[in-house]
Amino acid sequence: MTADPYNTALFKVRDATAARELRDHLGDVINVKSMGAAGNGTTDDTAAIQAAFDLAYGTYAAPHGGLNDVGSLIYTNRPVFFPVGHYKVSSAIASRAISGAANNGSGLIRLTVSTTGLTTGDNVHVVGVTGTTEANFPWFVTVIDATHLDLQMSAFANAYVSGGTITTPCLRLKSTQGALITGGGRMGTFIESASPNAAVVCTNGCAYSRFENLTFAADANGIAFQLDWANSDTGTCALQSNTFHNVTFGGIGGHTAPKYGLMIGAGQDMGSETMVLNCYTGGCSVAGISTWNYNACDNTIVGGNIASCAIGILVTSGSFNTINGVSFQAQTDCDIYVINGAQDSYSVAGCRSESANFFKQGAAQPVHISGCNQTLGTSGYFWSGSGYVTLDSCSSINGYVEGNPRLAITYCDFQRSDYLTAGADNFTHLQVTPQRVTTQTAATYSVQGYDCSSKILFDRATGQTVTVPKTSDNTIRLVAGSKIEVQQVNTGQTVFAGASGVTVRSANGLKLRAQYSCATLTCDGSDLWTLSGDTAV
Repeated sequence: MTADPYNTALFKVRDATAARELRDHLGDVINVKSMGAAGNGTTDDTAAIQAAFDLAYGTYAAPHGGLNDVGSLIYTNRPVFFPVGHYKVSSAIASRAISGAANNGSGLIRLTVSTTGLTTGDNVHVVGVTGTTEANFPWFVTVIDATHLDLQMSAFANAYVSGGTITTPCLRLKSTQGALITGGGRMGTFIESASPNAAVVCTNGCAYSRFENLTFAADANGIAFQLDWANSDTGTCALQSNTFHNVTFGGIGGHTAPKYGLMIGAGQDMGSETMVLNCYTGGCSVAGISTWNYNACDNTIVGGNIASCAIGILVTSGSFNTINGVSFQAQTDCDIYVINGAQDSYSVAGCRSESANFFKQGAAQPVHISGCNQTLGTSGYFWSGSGYVTLDSCSSINGYVEGNPRLAITYCDFQRSDYLTAGADNFTHLQVTPQRVTTQTAATYSVQGYDCSSKILFDRATGQTVTVPKTSDNTIRLVAGSKIEVQQVNTGQTVFAGASGVTVRSANGLKLRAQYSCATLTCDGSDLWTLSGDTAV
């Protein structure tokens, strides 16, 4: 009998001091192709890739666990490598019809459905339910029998109406702490779901792990990568401090639009400190990147691109409170939408938007937007909502600011005159610094919205008439407390008048007295102004 060379061949790699068997050298990293994956774009590689995950991190039923788990096998974890290739994967079950539903208390429902192939702890994606959109979402299986599933999602509050289907993820990871899953290149290593409604990869507990140089492409109504944790499922590590580097999420390669690219914390437990570095997300019908619970906070996105989604970054709850250097393109709703976060403040810096709408806020967290540029000429908002907002060194070609915030604008360039629109009546603490100075030489001039907190030099030898229009006009939208400094710098006298319905008051008259005379035009209320300074009758 010939001896197995892999059991007897001991050798040292160059400059090493210890000899090891060849199989040990090769086994330091688990190559999915060594588990039978073809990566040819046609073969179903689901079983081979799942086998690689199970070998590296333990099975779903018996995961290696984390450092805090008793009897943990975390020290046996190994990296998983995807060579360049096109890997087709599919859900373990086809979309399975739901024939009935009963609400079993807050966050719990019972479904009548075939349970073949499903186990307690599984994640399922429920879609197509009528009567409430809240049910069309990922859930965790808590109890199972031959014909019924009990599902749990702590945020669910509305009645579940019968109907719809359930689908399982194509690939799943459980209690993976310190994992490294890497590919040969973001567009060269392509993991594609062949199943509609399914997540390509779903975690149940994942911490301090890194995913890099990969593409995850979901099909219609699917999820490219679902980073999740069911706290009710004992024996799993928590969900926190994971990193995605040079990864693509979404409907890539001609797929019908998935619902989400990267979804964090849908199971309503944790998901904090996620780092997304130089990633691309595109073609998602709901959101490119999203967080879903109050503990999914302190997340960060640096660089990369988010394009052609309904919403680029969606914070239903939690926070992506640091967003730096991201390029946004052609979102149909908006680039960033914070619905109801974890009361964290936001720092958004160095981003470029080619979408009509940039940042929308539904809660009142402080937001600092710095060095961001909205380059699309289509009318839309640069910022919308309420809260405490600072816009610093930003520019917009045709965007405006709307809502009811406490707003400070410094060193910004909003090229449309009515940068404050619909609902701007309640703006307070509006500052524009440094003072903008313009020169007007025409015989007549009408005050504009961008004149707020600026200085206007009137320079004409034969005199000028300045009209203050109604604040309801789209050209102005100035509110009580707005101030405009004026100065006559030539010999022609500068005269002020209100448009029809506008009152301009003055103690000494509505003309600047002489060359170099200065005054201040102050809005005291709706269509009520005062001219004070070196004036004359």
